[in-house]
Amino acid sequence: ESLASENFEMGDRSVWRKATVLSDSVLALVSMDPADPNSSGKMWIDEDLLRSVGVTDFKPYRVDPNVEPPSMAELARRQEGTFKRGRATKGPPPPSKL
Repeated sequence: ESLASENFEMGDRSVWRKATVLSDSVLALVSMDPADPNSSGKMWIDEDLLRSVGVTDFKPYRVDPNVEPPSMAELARRQEGTFKRGRATKGPPPPSKL
């Protein structure tokens, strides 16, 4: 539920999660012991991170309480162009003139 969701046309609001899924993920992340090899050096997806700390009910994060939002992998399969926008997909940047 953000401007990024709107700007990247991530479907209609019914398939979005509330922004609290991100804030709860950040809280879980900063609460982890950085010395623990199971938490350090990983790239997390919010739902995977929250599941790793014991969250099992994701209904409170739904924008529409009656619709289960698709996973990031599912979105990528459905909307091929969704994750291929921006400079990163237009080829390498021009060489630096420095």
